Amino acid sequence: MMSFEDFVEKLQYELEKAIGNVSVHSQSIRKNNGVELIGLSIITEGDPVSPTVYVNDYYNAYTSGVPIEKIASDIAEAYRINDGYRVDVDANKFSDASYVKSNVIYSLINREKNQELLKSTPHRDYLDLSLILKVIMRIGEDGSIASATIRNQHLDIWDMSEDELFELAEANTERLLPAKVMTMSGFMAEIQGGDFALNASCDPMFILTNSNRCNGASVILYRDLLKDLSSKLGTALYLIPASIHEFIAVRADMVDDETALHSMISQVNSEEVDDTEILSDTLYKYSVHNSFVKVL
Repeated sequence: MMSFEDFVEKLQYELEKAIGNVSVHSQSIRKNNGVELIGLSIITEGDPVSPTVYVNDYYNAYTSGVPIEKIASDIAEAYRINDGYRVDVDANKFSDASYVKSNVIYSLINREKNQELLKSTPHRDYLDLSLILKVIMRIGEDGSIASATIRNQHLDIWDMSEDELFELAEANTERLLPAKVMTMSGFMAEIQGGDFALNASCDPMFILTNSNRCNGASVILYRDLLKDLSSKLGTALYLIPASIHEFIAVRADMVDDETALHSMISQVNSEEVDDTEILSDTLYKYSVHNSFVKVL
């Protein structure tokens, strides 16, 4: 069985052979939470967009018995079906200050796990988390979002300050990605193709995300969202960071043991959530009177 390094090199060769008329280059890419993945960029001469295929999961498939030729063939077929993984993104938008002003948003990430990123990125600390800025480049018909993270050097290009960008992001995020609040039972029904409704009398748990369910954990910062939900339910809320994409709100009047909630967060993060999508192991609590507080 090949080592990971040998697998990457061999997959490069097999992809070039399977796709044809492309060159494939490997690179290490730092993702959210400091996770480093190896990506293979598929480069076509004259094409400014080079799609990247992340290798790590494919290596797991290989070690489970899938032949590397089969892996390369599947990637090549997906490449052809999806028109070279091409996404309709105009890269020039990112250099257009007027476009940025209308499309800059904020996103919540784990502060401790992203120290290297935060050194080069405008951000604001919030409890044990941090807010970073992104520019939405495209929202697909399926709700998928293509975005670019703002770095410190971009501020000079646009001649804008951090304060100005965060002020714009505060308005844009809620406008472009409106909040979506679902009961847990309603969420499950929607997944199964049913209808959902906010039933405060029956449901102790609620999903808080945005309309696209992408980086939706930031909705907890939307104006009056938690206040309105807490007031409607007549109780404080425990807030569980399910991932960077959503929070789970739990009625505090139905919780007898905070320790169990802490344990659930740690267990789910370690066993269920992808490393790049973990937000925090912390349990939070909100009440109308005490605002948003961290639970130790």
